[in-house]
Amino acid sequence: MTPSEVHEVPVDPGGDRELRLRLRRFSAAHPESQAARERGAVVMFHGGNTLSDTFLLPDGGITAYLCERDFDVWLIDWRTSPFIVDPLVQKQPPLGQSERAERGLYTLAHAAREDVPRVLGEVRRRIGEKTPLSVVGHCMGGGVMAIAVALGLVARFDVKNIVLSTMGLFYEVPWNGWMKAEDFIVERIPYQDPRCRGIDPKKPDSWPAVMRKACTRWPQAWMPPGTSPAARMLQYITFMFGQPYDRDALHPSISDATLLGQFGTMHLGLFMHAAQLVRRGYAAEFDAPDVVDRPRLGSHRPAGPVPGHFLIPEPFRRHRMTMLVAAENQLWHRDAMDLMHEWLRSHQVESTKVVHAGYRIQELFWGRRAREEVYPGILGALG
Repeated sequence: MTPSEVHEVPVDPGGDRELRLRLRRFSAAHPESQAARERGAVVMFHGGNTLSDTFLLPDGGITAYLCERDFDVWLIDWRTSPFIVDPLVQKQPPLGQSERAERGLYTLAHAAREDVPRVLGEVRRRIGEKTPLSVVGHCMGGGVMAIAVALGLVARFDVKNIVLSTMGLFYEVPWNGWMKAEDFIVERIPYQDPRCRGIDPKKPDSWPAVMRKACTRWPQAWMPPGTSPAARMLQYITFMFGQPYDRDALHPSISDATLLGQFGTMHLGLFMHAAQLVRRGYAAEFDAPDVVDRPRLGSHRPAGPVPGHFLIPEPFRRHRMTMLVAAENQLWHRDAMDLMHEWLRSHQVESTKVVHAGYRIQELFWGRRAREEVYPGILGALG
């Protein structure tokens, strides 16, 4: 598919220069129709180290599906995209003039405060005040969107429908992911390799020693099979986070070359924040107590969430929420979305949970039968 418009969205990362996000518009098939006016626009936020092309696979993917049904689709490469991160860490000095400062600018909380309102504001400016606006956040895109909603940064753009795909405010992982988080592998990286800014699953030879050693000790029986470059990349992604897809479950039009182009460097700031959220179980500020320096809580842990948490239900009542669940998700456990749905319902928030049995996280969009089995549910959630 070819976008009808491409824009740059400058964001101030709080450092010494701007980042420029890529925003692409894919127009509704019949933009002047009554259906297009009623359905309006949808903005889609991708996962942690993937491109917005996530939503273009296979053969136009969910983007083509929605455009054919007269949605105006906007794909954003926010700051975690390889489109942004790879050139940054490979060719440019650190934001804020140090690796530590840059990590602070790559947390979910910072992206929620900076990227989300800037992107939604840019889209709203271009579509007008009366056009309906919805949002889909996938994986870490769902995490950043949930934080932005909790902070009251989304309702100002008159967003009604929000789909959180596999991630919201609660962080639960399968047992093998929990082992890595509890071993503090990611937190040891800046101490052993202070210049490291990110981890690229396609370049394991460049990994810090703590990551390489842990990977070599990881049981091979837990890895997906194969020796091709794409299979090896999937193995390294599986070690880093969990297995996002089964190669045999993907649509046959998705080639190995295409898969290799979808994943890039995971910024260390985001990686570290995610590890903290996994150990805590819910979203809070980067370096909030109880996940790195537990003695800061004193001898008695206070009741309720830690300071700096984002478990704030009131702003969610301004939206119609849908939780999209991949039941076989081996990156995030489905409990994360079950908890999110029950938390919303317990606070009288309109929330619907849609569970897809037999699907891993990326298969929701890339699976052989995703167009028939998953896409209609997303369409329904967007109105």
